[in-house]
Amino acid sequence: MRGKMNWYKKAQTNDSPENAKYFRGISEEEAKMIMSGGRLQPSIDLIPFDSEVLEYAIGGDEYARMSERQIERWIKGMIPWYNGRPSSVEGGVNLTMDFVNAQGYGEYVAAINADNEVVEDISDAHAFARSADGLRVIGLYNVDTRRWMTL
Repeated sequence: MRGKMNWYKKAQTNDSPENAKYFRGISEEEAKMIMSGGRLQPSIDLIPFDSEVLEYAIGGDEYARMSERQIERWIKGMIPWYNGRPSSVEGGVNLTMDFVNAQGYGEYVAAINADNEVVEDISDAHAFARSADGLRVIGLYNVDTRRWMTL
């Protein structure tokens, strides 16, 4: 048994879905587009303006005590390209480090590797990418069949 496990670990590469740092729940339509050579689509409800994510990242009690100005300053500290205007983060992509959480957001889960300068980790579970540039989908997980497709 031990030999098999060692072999399996050696077979995994940085480009295997099991080693992905980020995940994102996506629709079947977006999954098909990615399988055809497309890339991830920008998020509609962006993490920098998602009060639930911000409350989780900052901490419930502290978040409740913060003014809007303090929250905006916190966001600016976490996302260097955010300049206080929503247009500065348009085209951004919400990501999670939580594979199980990602399953709740679509029929597929995209396993993603990223260039470090493109993504900012907001919490231990949430991240925000400046754009799809620099994001590589390395696998798609079908939530219904529970199977991975490596790209």
